[in-house]
Amino acid sequence: MMHLMFQAEALYALSRWRPLLERAALGELIGHFGGVWLGAKPRPRGHALATAESSVRIDENMDASGQAQALMAAAMAVVAEHGLASLTHRAVAARCGMTAGAVAHYFRSSDDLVAAAVQGQVAAIKAQASRSSTLKSPQSLEELARILASQEVFEAGDLAGRGRRRIFLATVRDPSRAAAGATVRFAQGSTVAGELRRCMGMRAEVSLHASVLSRLISAAPIVARAHERFGSAGTTLVRGAMDRFVSEVGR
Repeated sequence: MMHLMFQAEALYALSRWRPLLERAALGELIGHFGGVWLGAKPRPRGHALATAESSVRIDENMDASGQAQALMAAAMAVVAEHGLASLTHRAVAARCGMTAGAVAHYFRSSDDLVAAAVQGQVAAIKAQASRSSTLKSPQSLEELARILASQEVFEAGDLAGRGRRRIFLATVRDPSRAAAGATVRFAQGSTVAGELRRCMGMRAEVSLHASVLSRLISAAPIVARAHERFGSAGTTLVRGAMDRFVSEVGR
């Protein structure tokens, strides 16, 4: 478990967004991870992680709009084909046959465009995973553990994770994109949080649980690459993280 958490956060040490806030948020994240997954003494809950996440939170209702969804897909495509430096309102507009002003109506700043690209990627991965008939909305933590450890979700998560890391590294090379890098770092976990609320209700700890779980899951493919059987090793790691979580919070 410690190896997974290290791999999940190591790259983000390069971030230069808001160092004091990021350091405090990481401390809260590690403290919660230690208390739930390693059996360490629980730490008092702070507000740094919630502050960081709310500062960069992607609007979860954005995909309800067909036009916004198309723009997010276009932003994702621009980044995938031409890199983050090419992500502009004009480029997204050209992709959709719209004006730059119309794009700016939905996503005002360049950081908003990066958030749109990340959300577009998440939406694409969710759509890919949901096409599997084995993936249904879980009604219990045990069902959620089975779904998250499935091969379909693991492979989709691997693609999403690689995309996020590419975008983050591009922001590191351009200091003016530091806020966009923070979006990549702290805007993960919303999907897991939604499923946890379905299974656990509106508990105060759900967002913290989701933040840790999303990182452990995203790191599993990285750690598993050291094994010959990539998929099998990776899903085993995810299942181990989920089993530990279920045994601790489901008591």
